[in-house]
Amino acid sequence: MRPDLVVGWVQALFADNRSADGERLALQIIEKNKTFAPMYDVLYRHYLSGNRPRDAEDILKTKIANNPGDASYVLQLAGHYASAKNLSETQNTVQRILNDPKGFPDGRLQAGIFTPAWASGIRHSSNSKGDLDRLKKRKSWSIRSAWRTRLWFKARRMTLGGLWS
Repeated sequence: MRPDLVVGWVQALFADNRSADGERLALQIIEKNKTFAPMYDVLYRHYLSGNRPRDAEDILKTKIANNPGDASYVLQLAGHYASAKNLSETQNTVQRILNDPKGFPDGRLQAGIFTPAWASGIRHSSNSKGDLDRLKKRKSWSIRSAWRTRLWFKARRMTLGGLWS
């Protein structure tokens, strides 16, 4: 059975209100092919749309456990925490990438791109005054974010510059 075809099948089962069948099939595919990321993403979106954030978090943790060397999956979990306004878990998850430069060789770059996005989201939409106050106390957080963004654009120019010259 081709996993790429099963994604559509699982989505059709979800659309047809046959969630249990869709989840069972998706989990079978994940068991057979642990590195097939689109199936994790289908389940993640299904859990979020069904107001099951704990299951959504668990499927992301399973995705990371089955694909330990991919920083983007860890950052996806950090994004999940950020959308839930869980600042401490977001920071801990990003820090996991920064603390393991051998496991995530480009982790600092990816974390630097990710950090301004979630920090500004918390800054503008946080319902927790404590989170906002902690960010304001870090006076240079926006300056660091600006530098990270500048470095990212510089890296992109160097990477893409060879393609267009």
